[in-house]
Order: sequence, then C-alpha cells, then structure tokens
Amino acid sequence: MRSLFVVAVTAAVAVARSGPPVAPESIGPGKPPGLDQEDAEYLDALLCDFLFDPRGASRVRVTIPALDPPDPDRPAPTEERGGWLVRGDRPRIYFADGGSILAAAAVRVRLVPFLATCRRRYADGPVRANSDSELWPRTRDPEDTDLALAAWLHRLGHDELAARALAAARGADANGDPREELRRALARRAGEELLGTRSGFCGRRIQNRPR
Repeated sequence: MRSLFVVAVTAAVAVARSGPPVAPESIGPGKPPGLDQEDAEYLDALLCDFLFDPRGASRVRVTIPALDPPDPDRPAPTEERGGWLVRGDRPRIYFADGGSILAAAAVRVRLVPFLATCRRRYADGPVRANSDSELWPRTRDPEDTDLALAAWLHRLGHDELAARALAAARGADANGDPREELRRALARRAGEELLGTRSGFCGRRIQNRPR
C-alpha cells in the first residue's frame, strides 16, 4: 500500500508540473484589492479556532472508505474528499477541522495544484461557473467551501484570491457571515465520523484534532 501511495503521489507531481505556470495576472480583469485588516483578522480567527493550518502541506483529493455499512456482495464503498498531505516518516492527510488519517490508509491520493485551481475558480468574479468540476466538486463537503478556501489562501499569502473567495462565501450566505454554517458543517461531519467508527461500519479511523 505504501509503495502504491508513493508512486501515485510522484506521478501526480509530474503531471502537475508539466503544464504551463499560471501567472498572477491571469486572475482576471478588475482585480480587487487585497483583504482589509478586518477581513484578514476574520480569516485568521477561523484558522486559530477550528480550521487546519495548511502551511507546509500539499493539497490533495483523497479516496477513503465510506461510512456506509459494507455490502458483502459488493465492493467496499468509498468516498472522495479534499485534504492536506503532510509528509514525513509517516505521512498524514489532514482535513478541514484538523482530523487526520495516515496517508497509507487511503485508497487513493491525488495531488491538486491548489493555487492554479483557485485562480481558475475565481478568475471572472467570486466564483466562475465553469470551474474545474473534478477538482472542485459542488458538494456540501466543508473542505470545498469558499470560506475554507478563503482562509487557506490568506494563510498561504494570496490575499487577492482570498478576497474573491470571501466575497463568494458571504454572497452565498443569507446573513453575510458564513462562519457559523462552516462550523456546523464540520461538527456534523465529526459526529458522523464518531458514530460510524463506533458502529464499526467503516474501515477508517479519523484521529481527532488535538484541543
């Protein structure tokens, strides 16, 4: 399993580096200013309170065993989620709330060109309609929300894109403050993970974020 993981990641790196670089100017016309201090502090607070800090990690799409009860007559169910790969002697994949699994426990790990894909996603405004649907599936997964992306872009030093992502997040929230919805979505998923593990329905074990 470990050797397959290394091969998959190595191949993904080669593919990601083979395309032409995306210049900052490709963000699109009418580039907004960077975040103001209030918005920067708003995103910093998310990372401090409950979001994973992506510095030093690589963005991935990971296929893992699903929480659904296995059917003995069918292949074991899986699901795909976004995550952050932290390399080391025992590489781990971290999710938005800081929970993690060993990379070797994943069925498949695929590197994602995070910055280039965000530039495409927000090229023509807060969210471009024809964003890469494979790398950014339109799901309710908190890993794929505009607010989480805004916080991660800000932490990685890309405030112009973070401003676009934050505008998209606020525009989609009735109250203009999507923070609580993201917090609830993460809590909901953590509860599902806990129930699934205790019921013995899934083969994965999510290690909770230390508090």
